[in-house]
Amino acid sequence: MAADTSDKLFKFDRKSPTRFVGLVSILIVAFVLFQILWPLRWNLIALWAALECFFYVFYWRPRFQELNAQPKVHKPAAHDAQKHFKKCINYFKQAEGIDYEMYYSGWFLRAKFEDVKRGECLINHCAAEVSCNCTRDLSKSARHAGV
Repeated sequence: MAADTSDKLFKFDRKSPTRFVGLVSILIVAFVLFQILWPLRWNLIALWAALECFFYVFYWRPRFQELNAQPKVHKPAAHDAQKHFKKCINYFKQAEGIDYEMYYSGWFLRAKFEDVKRGECLINHCAAEVSCNCTRDLSKSARHAGV
C-alpha cells in the first residue's frame, strides 16, 4: 500500500533539484543587488524624489484640468420608453415562468394588477431602465393620454 503524499508541504519529484537551483540563483541575485545598492540608498531616494517632481511639474500639472474634468453627459439621443415597455411585456408573455402581473403588483405594494394604471407602470419601468431621466416627460405623456 503506497503512502499518500498529497498532504505534505514539500513534494519532491524529478524537477525539485531544478527548482532548488532556481531559488538559490534568485536569492544570490537579490543579495548581490542589495550589496551594490545599499551604499547608494540615499542617492536612489534623491533620484526618486527628483523623478517624482519632474513628473508632477512637466506631466501632471499641465494636464490637471483635463484629467479632473467631469465626463461629458452621454445619454441616448432618443429613448421611447413606451416602446421598450411594450417590448418587455411581450417578452414576459412569451417567456415561461414569468408572471408579469405579480411582478408589477409587487412594485406597487401588492395592489391588484387591474388597479395599477398604465402610466404608473410606464413611469416605474422608465425609471428603472434609464435611472429617472425620462420620468418627467413620460408622466406628461401619460396625463395627455388620459391614463
